[in-house]
Amino acid sequence: AGFPVLPKAHQDLLASLAKLEPQLCLTGVPTHPRQSYVSYLRHLIASRAPVMDEAAIAERPYRDYLQAPLQPLADNLEANTYETFERDPVKYARYEEAVKKFLGERTSAVVVVAGAGRGPLVAAVLRAASDRCNVKVHAVEKNANAIVTLRHRASTEDAWRGRVEVHQSDMRRWAPPCPIDCVVSELLGSFGDNELSPECLEPVERWTSTSIPQNYESFLQPISCARLWFDARRANTGLPAGPPAVGACIGAPPPDRGLETPFVVKLHNFAPLSAVQPAFRFDHPASEKSLERYCALEFPVAVDCTVHGLAGYFESELYDGVMISINPATFSTGMFSWFPLFLPFSRPVFVAAGSSLEVRLWRRREGDRVWYEWAVVGPDVLPVHNPGGRS
Repeated sequence: AGFPVLPKAHQDLLASLAKLEPQLCLTGVPTHPRQSYVSYLRHLIASRAPVMDEAAIAERPYRDYLQAPLQPLADNLEANTYETFERDPVKYARYEEAVKKFLGERTSAVVVVAGAGRGPLVAAVLRAASDRCNVKVHAVEKNANAIVTLRHRASTEDAWRGRVEVHQSDMRRWAPPCPIDCVVSELLGSFGDNELSPECLEPVERWTSTSIPQNYESFLQPISCARLWFDARRANTGLPAGPPAVGACIGAPPPDRGLETPFVVKLHNFAPLSAVQPAFRFDHPASEKSLERYCALEFPVAVDCTVHGLAGYFESELYDGVMISINPATFSTGMFSWFPLFLPFSRPVFVAAGSSLEVRLWRRREGDRVWYEWAVVGPDVLPVHNPGGRS
């Protein structure tokens, strides 16, 4: 008689797993009809599952799905990629706030939008200026498909007409026709600099001393995520990255490319193992001449664990305290334009409770090439990943 009910502690355990959408297996001798167990568990999971907002619905298909980072400098983005980014309810509101702070009490300004895409940043600049500031916008974009949209908007939208001039050019080679007050760009990647924002803005900085964003900083965190590690190992199998790195065991097979490749992923079923720590920082105008970087980090671990790689995040100060962030500690709630970066290890590393994981990360640059190298130096020592950018 009655209906099957789990003890409160077991209900709480299932509730904590609800967001992971677990598969449940029923075993044992039933004392109730089998369907009653199924119905009860379905109800329990459904009633405890978190309510999904617009951002969660948009992100759901990408949970724990490895993707190659975008390379907008080398490739032209497709229309559906632009459309996804343009739906972000937070990013462009923050940019608008930053531009409004920059304009302040100005009555006129000349603004360059570097990498204008299909125009969401241009629209944010115009909204920030409103009618109180006579702003002239130079929209610079190299993608021929996006240029068509920009020119159409410049000729048909009242807010744009006479205020926006469109230029089809690589921003690194474009010369402004007049003095510039501010450069606005959205060149950030999941790790801040991984889509080459520093390289793109380096030649642009000679136009003006004011940039939005003003700075960005990347962060790292060790994580346990067996599924992602196995998916990375399967990626590009059959295409070895090259000879083993210096210091590898003699006769060791070359690693798979996937385990030396940074991926972008919406982390979902994973365990963070230590607090997030800062890695690289870039300021605009640049405070350092070199765009290469190096960091040595030590992550204390409280429990026995297996580390499969590093999660990478960023946060950026757009202007005068206006921030955007995917750093879990300072996350911009509702923003979904960026997923974290995942740097896998060539093999999982066991770290005992009370000890630390020690890692090294390099940002290398040679000619037009930019790449990351990373290594584990404690408690185990692994060969340097991606030496010379071979993957």
